[in-house]
Amino acid sequence: MDKQASTMNKTKKAPTRRGGRPSLKQAADIQVRILDAAEEHFLQDGFSATSIEAIAKQASTSKATVYARFNNKEALFIAVSNRVLSTHFAPIVLDSGSLQERLKDLALHMLDALLDPKTLRMYNIIVAESERFPELARLSDEKSAFAGQQLLETLLAEEQAKGNLTSHALAPLSQLFIASVVLEPLRLVSLGLRSFDQTARQQWVDLVVDVFLNGCQQQPTA
Repeated sequence: MDKQASTMNKTKKAPTRRGGRPSLKQAADIQVRILDAAEEHFLQDGFSATSIEAIAKQASTSKATVYARFNNKEALFIAVSNRVLSTHFAPIVLDSGSLQERLKDLALHMLDALLDPKTLRMYNIIVAESERFPELARLSDEKSAFAGQQLLETLLAEEQAKGNLTSHALAPLSQLFIASVVLEPLRLVSLGLRSFDQTARQQWVDLVVDVFLNGCQQQPTA
């Protein structure tokens, strides 16, 4: 009897395996593990040398699971890039201060985001791999790949509605602003020609925003 009771007790304690889809928490955990593994491999090995198989192995999951969440390696790279960038824009609130102050605040966040060492590494990867992997370059150019652009377009649209800005199309106007803010610093830092500390970034942002507003603010009628 004692042996039988002991066997029954062990049977009760044995965990039961549940099939079916993972819970929301499990699915989120898998997503984080995949992105963590992908970020480490992309930053260390580059794009072409990184395999989905290696990412899946490090994330303790399967290639099929990775592909179920990301259509291809390019999409996974952009998801990693988005996650890095989102840390710079999540806390931004642009509903107070003058237009000039809000634009400078957003521009500084943009510059900080693009000059982040991880973002710089990813930018260099995209430039280096764009010919072999044109889809990677195309995805990186979409508005959703840069959180700051949506914030900027929302701010510019509000000011246009108030009559404070000229009625240029939002997409090219925002692209002009972003290019003015980030492209030259990004080029100089990527090539190792110059470093941009916080003082240099602030001075650059002040110049860009002042010139931008001088060109697109509505002038009072006589």
